[in-house]
Amino acid sequence: MKNEKLEVVILQTVRRINSDFYTLEKIFTNQRLVNNINTVAPNFFKHYQILLIDKIILELSKLFDNAKQNSGKNIGFKLLIESIQDDEKRMSLNKNFDSAKISISNLLKIRHKSIAHNDYNEFFNNM
Repeated sequence: MKNEKLEVVILQTVRRINSDFYTLEKIFTNQRLVNNINTVAPNFFKHYQILLIDKIILELSKLFDNAKQNSGKNIGFKLLIESIQDDEKRMSLNKNFDSAKISISNLLKIRHKSIAHNDYNEFFNNM
């Protein structure tokens, strides 16, 4: 039962990411729409675009959190993988997880250094 609830929460997170990315892509890759946006409310949509990107990065980061942190648990891929009883399947999924985490390591760094914290060195080194 807990695994099913865990899967539902993770699937909902993935769906939110997909929806936000779809919205971002549909609005900001359509040049005619971007031209209209820049005429009507450029500042609003600039902030909306930044918020969508930050939200996507935060949601992805949550999925790749460690299963345990201090005394609590984080709902994400790692916790789901750890709950699998089949050792072979769990080892295979752990390899895939590690590979995926490497693929999004730059996004995780952005989350840590720029979104969640105002890292001094990151800020002044990238100006």
